[in-house]
Amino acid sequence: MRRVLPILIALLLAGCFDDAPPRVLGTLERDRVALSATSAEVIVALPVAEGTPVTKGALLVQLEDLQQRAEVDRARAQVARAEANLQRLRHGPRVQEIAAARAQVAGREADLREAQITYDRNHELIARKAVSQADVDRAELTIVATRDGTLDNLPWNLGERVTVGSPVAILLAGDAPYARVHVPEPYRVKIAKGAQLKVHVDGIDQPFDGTVRWISSAPAFTPYYALNASDRARLMYLAKVELPQSAAALPNGVPAQVEMP
Repeated sequence: MRRVLPILIALLLAGCFDDAPPRVLGTLERDRVALSATSAEVIVALPVAEGTPVTKGALLVQLEDLQQRAEVDRARAQVARAEANLQRLRHGPRVQEIAAARAQVAGREADLREAQITYDRNHELIARKAVSQADVDRAELTIVATRDGTLDNLPWNLGERVTVGSPVAILLAGDAPYARVHVPEPYRVKIAKGAQLKVHVDGIDQPFDGTVRWISSAPAFTPYYALNASDRARLMYLAKVELPQSAAALPNGVPAQVEMP
């Protein structure tokens, strides 16, 4: 009897494991947002350290504005020359020349106002460390957070000259991560956007209630139409399962398992 009892227990446990829902493996991730340089200038300020939580509009990278200030000075000189020309023509006989000179002065003054506004805006951003989305679109020498999240990486160092279009700040957007998994083909029809799935995270005893944010409509391996039933069962569909706010402290890259329905 003592010999039979361990065997019965083993069989019972095996039956329990067989009844457990199948799981797919993956990792916890967050959306990566790359913020690019809009001008080939030198980095003069990196006010936020890597790994720091940031809010939308926070100043992350400041580029040198010497060229912009030079444009302001050039615009002022053009206004002065246009005004001098206008004064000279006012003593002349031709009304048409005076009207043309006035138009030229107005145009140069408009250029000056635009250059001055951009210049002043950049200095205001440095002072208050925040900016609206409209300011972001106009202030080319400041790189600000476009979403709430965490500053993950600053690829360039203070004093380096960046290249136009190169990433100068990498954000991990959002608070809670999502589980990035590949769903086997037999379960694809059972899963849709908004579906609730259990997510198990290594090191955490209790599973999280996850919500499917997105699942691919195309398999990872093609051509699916040329595969037999056995081969199709090996196709995988990429899915992202959002975790609740209670999982906000979990880091990226941690292994996770998602229960299939």
